[in-house]
Amino acid sequence: MKAVALFTLMLFNATTSYAADRYSGYEGTAFELASGKMIYTESHYLHFVDAVLADRIVLYRCANGKAFGRKIMSSKGKPLMPEFELFDARLGYREGLATRPGGLTVFYQSSVKKAEKFDTLDAKRALVADAGFDEFVRSNWTTLIAGKSVALDFVVPSQLDYLGFKVKWVKKSAIDGETVQVFKLAPSGILGWVTSGLDVTYADSDRSLRQFAGLSNIRDLSGENYEAKIEFAKSKRVGYADANAMNAAKSSALVKSCQ
Repeated sequence: MKAVALFTLMLFNATTSYAADRYSGYEGTAFELASGKMIYTESHYLHFVDAVLADRIVLYRCANGKAFGRKIMSSKGKPLMPEFELFDARLGYREGLATRPGGLTVFYQSSVKKAEKFDTLDAKRALVADAGFDEFVRSNWTTLIAGKSVALDFVVPSQLDYLGFKVKWVKKSAIDGETVQVFKLAPSGILGWVTSGLDVTYADSDRSLRQFAGLSNIRDLSGENYEAKIEFAKSKRVGYADANAMNAAKSSALVKSCQ
């Protein structure tokens, strides 16, 4: 189901004891689930304030390295429900969550030729949005590892609403010699009978994302969400050293075609 795609990744570092205004980052590579073909990469730029993730910018890149999409995110003191906007220049597609004069607003625009669609959400409800899922997993780590499922309401911009999901632990495994924990996220209720959901894998050491498998939040040229495996290798968790790199990512031009 397309709604599940909104969990992608979206992607997601554990925090440790950092000084104020620390900058870091990591890379991800997305492959088609069916063919194994590389389809795009992700460059994540992170800004921490007093050890808390405050802002994130993600550049989605073609195989040739040129950026075609960007996601700008701000936690604003709500790590589970950050405000964000994703834009894909190839399609003119936008989606996100923002505080507007009318209240907490979820929105999407299928192309630049279409009008934006939006609706307001109950700001008092305990919701999870986009990369807030990472924090949700970490905050429920002990419960999940103990074998108990945990429910959540996740914001789905393309539905202009939130949907109920559940997360459960699947197994302990290893990637490149590193111990990892695998979790499955699937819709609650009847929807859970017709979709296999997503598999997300986190490092046991720092609880940072190592792998995602399922519907991506990035779409192909026909507008369908990619079915992808996204790998976040430990060796690609690089340090973007200062604010300049993050500002450049925020303002860099996006290409309308990967050709």
